[in-house]
Amino acid sequence: FDACLMGMFEIAYQLRNQTNVMVASQHLEPAKGWDYERILNELDTSKQANDIAEQLISFHDEHHTNEKRDVTKSAIDTEIIEDVAEALDRFAEVLRASLKEGDEEANRKELEITLSNSQFFHRKDYVDLIDFVEKVKSRLAIEAVEPHAQKLLESVREMVIANHTIGYYMEDANGLSIYFPKYRPFEEIFTMYEKLDFVAACPNWVKLLKWYILGLK
Repeated sequence: FDACLMGMFEIAYQLRNQTNVMVASQHLEPAKGWDYERILNELDTSKQANDIAEQLISFHDEHHTNEKRDVTKSAIDTEIIEDVAEALDRFAEVLRASLKEGDEEANRKELEITLSNSQFFHRKDYVDLIDFVEKVKSRLAIEAVEPHAQKLLESVREMVIANHTIGYYMEDANGLSIYFPKYRPFEEIFTMYEKLDFVAACPNWVKLLKWYILGLK
């Protein structure tokens, strides 16, 4: 993708049957875009998809070395995404169940703070999946969630073939984002979101979002 904000789990899942590897940016794509001249002249198409993706990330990195704005680009392995989706769904299920115990309003506020401290991209809708799960582990420290968070982190890291970032504000960008709006989204947006293949694979993620969003003031 030579487009902004496409490095998302939901997009990778939607394309899982069309491609083995997705190369995209979690953040905004710089105005210079990709170095197409170099790609056309130097890209080694005899290599495997993962190697080609790493080469594209390298080209992109060198193309934007002197960029003054924040830059991200990552390559994602979609072949193992079903297993990762299963781990994500289980993580969301246990996290939601744990947060619903006791004072839900206070727990929702703790989740909001955790979300606020996580890596976002351009707008407060897309959060870095790895950074968010790590913040859940460190800030919320829920014993029941711990093993599921760890399994999810390991599986997502396995998905990320290569990751390149430029800029202080992208230091916690690990290659893959997910939709988790900090503020209440428009109803129409959520209606469209629920039509994605991802929602059927990770229903508990959607339940977690709804539990959080419906409680926002």
